[in-house]
Amino acid sequence: HGSYHSPTTGGRGSPLASTSWLGIHAAAGAGRGGESSPPRLRAAEDLLPTEAWLLILQELRVRDLCVVCAVSKHLRDLVKGNFQLWHQLYKKTFGMPAEREWSSKVVKHVLCKSERLACKWLDAAEGHKPRGKPVGFPDTQAMDLNESHCISGDRQNLRVWVHATDRRIKTLKGHSSNISCVGFSRSSQHDAIISSGDVTGHLKLWSMDELRNLRSLRAHADTVSDTLHFSSLCITCSLDGFIKVWDASQAHPLVLTLEGRSRIYNMSMHESCNRLYSVGNDIRGWDLETAQACVEIQEDDTMLGVDPEDYYGYPVDVWPGTGHRSKCLANNGNLLASAGKGIVNLYDLRSSRKCCSWRVAEEVLRSPAGGSVACTGLEIDEWKLLCGFKGAGSGVGLYDIRAASSGSMKAKTVMDLSPGEGRTILTFKVEGERVLAGMEGDLCHLWNFAAEEKAESDSDKEGDGKQSRQSKKKNKRCPKHRKKYPKRTTR
Repeated sequence: HGSYHSPTTGGRGSPLASTSWLGIHAAAGAGRGGESSPPRLRAAEDLLPTEAWLLILQELRVRDLCVVCAVSKHLRDLVKGNFQLWHQLYKKTFGMPAEREWSSKVVKHVLCKSERLACKWLDAAEGHKPRGKPVGFPDTQAMDLNESHCISGDRQNLRVWVHATDRRIKTLKGHSSNISCVGFSRSSQHDAIISSGDVTGHLKLWSMDELRNLRSLRAHADTVSDTLHFSSLCITCSLDGFIKVWDASQAHPLVLTLEGRSRIYNMSMHESCNRLYSVGNDIRGWDLETAQACVEIQEDDTMLGVDPEDYYGYPVDVWPGTGHRSKCLANNGNLLASAGKGIVNLYDLRSSRKCCSWRVAEEVLRSPAGGSVACTGLEIDEWKLLCGFKGAGSGVGLYDIRAASSGSMKAKTVMDLSPGEGRTILTFKVEGERVLAGMEGDLCHLWNFAAEEKAESDSDKEGDGKQSRQSKKKNKRCPKHRKKYPKRTTR
């Protein structure tokens, strides 16, 4: 009609309009068997060759690869059935090649299972670590916890409380000297029992349900250094060099006595094999069925950081107090870990050989008092190890140990948990996604790695609740039904 169209407005005379019109016309012609269609626009992932994409995908984590599979069909085909990609990622994660007969689907399943266990901790290490909050009681020097409750000891007081809500349940009194170790049974088939030992060798057994004392025993001639529970049994070790097994339901509770060669500082139980590991100058494994030593691992004498005689400067018979554990021990069924005086060793339980060893940074080991540095705790599971030492840089270090069996583990902390400058950790425990630490002169400190997800879920629930309340209000705003009265008849 003689109207003018600007080239920039997309009118009929513009290059954009002519190009699109030609494309449509050509496509229509191709559909009728006429001219060929113009070249199709290529997708973004088609611009790079397959080799370049594989180099990029090799640098991603397992969870990121699962997300990439949802981007496009081209990337999904590259990731899903790529045997080489998943096997390289397995070797990068575990430090050794996967089994030859494993398919890429099996390797992916193993990697995803490991990633699900580690994702919250690794995300916190890459992003914002949980701040933590003060809970519990001050000067906590021994503790044990499960999913809901915590048993802690400070001086002569044994406390029972809920670590998630900081609800105090009861304070159990009966010890005449400082409590050195605490433990309680987690078996659902037997009544829950709390055990507490002190620096004079006394052991007390308490009922978790009734919160009353069941037995008071003179268990050892020296400090009870550790206590743990296996089935219905309570196992204790002491600086007098003995390990004793107790059954609270029997008239004579002492069931078994095992003799060590030196002071025993810590124990660890491998329940599936009925095997008990203890650490003193060396590590020994005990078969509880035969009451015989079945494993013996020699360790370096320099790992003994705190000794009672060195602490006081003269020979003593009683341990100077708690929070001064020379060595710690832990196992996850495949690896056995020991720590002392800034040195951490990992042993393969199948061969009893040392597969990895490292020394903690010197600034962490510097003691403010100038004395030896004690180990505050050691926790291990399928993929991580947490270790802490009582020094000027007191904190808890998190290590990824998935590649430890191959000997190619990086002896570098993934994350460091610190309660703050000038604060000292005496002991710590890990349960699920929570880390609870007892502090010197202050309340306990709790880091909860599931708190952020829980807060998001709570906010979602709150939003859903608000919407449901609004919908209920709308439903209430219905027209009122007028009552029907009988008609009045008038004549």
